[in-house]
Amino acid sequence: MMAALLVAMTGCQKEPQVTDGNAETKGYVALNINLPNAVTKADPTFNDGDDDKEFAVKTVHLVLYDNTGAYCTAKDVTIDGWTNNAADHITSTGKTGAIEVMNGNITQALVLINSPFAIGDYETAGTFDALNVALTKTAAALTDNSTGFFMSNAPYYDGATVKSLYKIDVKKTEADALLAANANPAVKVERAVAKVTVDFGAGSFEKPGIGTAVLKKWELDMTNDKLFPVRKAQDWRTVNTGMESSLSLIYWAEDPNYSTAFGAFDDNEFSRGPQTYHGTDDSFEYCLENTFDTERMTQTNTTRVMLQAEYTPAGTTLGSDKTWFWVGNAKEVVTIDQVAATTGEDVANIKAAVSAGDCSSVTIGAKTLKEWYDGKNVTCFVDALCYYPVRIRHFKDTEIGYTPDFATEFSGTAYQAKELGRYGVLRNTWYKLTITSINEPGTPTPEAPKNELDDVVKQYVACNIDILAWGIREHNVDL
Repeated sequence: MMAALLVAMTGCQKEPQVTDGNAETKGYVALNINLPNAVTKADPTFNDGDDDKEFAVKTVHLVLYDNTGAYCTAKDVTIDGWTNNAADHITSTGKTGAIEVMNGNITQALVLINSPFAIGDYETAGTFDALNVALTKTAAALTDNSTGFFMSNAPYYDGATVKSLYKIDVKKTEADALLAANANPAVKVERAVAKVTVDFGAGSFEKPGIGTAVLKKWELDMTNDKLFPVRKAQDWRTVNTGMESSLSLIYWAEDPNYSTAFGAFDDNEFSRGPQTYHGTDDSFEYCLENTFDTERMTQTNTTRVMLQAEYTPAGTTLGSDKTWFWVGNAKEVVTIDQVAATTGEDVANIKAAVSAGDCSSVTIGAKTLKEWYDGKNVTCFVDALCYYPVRIRHFKDTEIGYTPDFATEFSGTAYQAKELGRYGVLRNTWYKLTITSINEPGTPTPEAPKNELDDVVKQYVACNIDILAWGIREHNVDL
């Protein structure tokens, strides 16, 4: 940090003022800001969002740097007004007006809206790189109604490199600064969180001869708790969105757990459910972006949706207590009333016992449940509930030119570079999952993820995932 401060002090703060022959002459800068979604064509993969709070601007911090990324100055600026342009999917464009500065070496701008930083923090950091280090924050803290959604510069690909800071010119007059703002690309900002919604589709899914699942609830599982204030990106994936030429946005990023380059991975970086289950309404949940290189594209690293369903096996009539059991490798279906008849134990006592521990080893009367069924393993579905994990795809196969072929391309032990982004969630991206089928019962409890690659051959649930921008990603999942 001290080195960064020295760079800032020698590289920018000590530079001379803007001058036209008079050392006391001040300079001016101005810029235009585009809130999400700043794309200049009606692209169906972009969506303006549903909630006014997703666009509310409480504060705007303008941080100015020289061409080395050394800090020059930071200001809390006021936007005179926001101009809506919904037809072009530009939510709003705001203008700062001319801002007085005292440094002629300013060339780059960072905009943070509803920032978690204080103005003094930018000078303390000294450089942009020193500022853009991992923060431990919850999605709730970055989407609070009172402070607004945290937004920061959206990195872009200019045809040669990926840039995080936007060009800005210091001018001698206010009028010239305003002209320069209109000539330079507007600073595009993006929300620091991703958004996930789940559409239950038909809500009830029957598999003839197997059973019927009725979806009840969902939640996010394995969510990240660290982020970079500004998205870290390289030129892996670029998509031309029809924006002004040479300013295509990019659609991938590195989060603080992305690879060993950012330090040793820690499973405690992620939060597991059950936390807050959502029902069948239009509920949604925000989360921090969670990305990884192909080496770490494993279930333990991947944010997922956990579905809860009530499952009734085919040909089975459940009683007032819907709890049922699988017995043995053949998975014979036995209702709790049938267990009561076999063991002579009261249904309520059986329910209390199997709800508290491992089903096979639970003692019912004089024997364990496994002993009652001749040594066969017993799995219990309390209240007929079961759970399905769904990992979230970011890129569709068609977007990355990849056609999965498990026999010849996917070894099951490693991913190839072209498979980057098959899973993961990115900030300012809205993942809309629509459940399309359920083929068999899930697990009796929400299971912890395994340290295995994300692609699994055996699948239970199918769903579409739309990605809105908010980027929206949508894909089918067969479980």
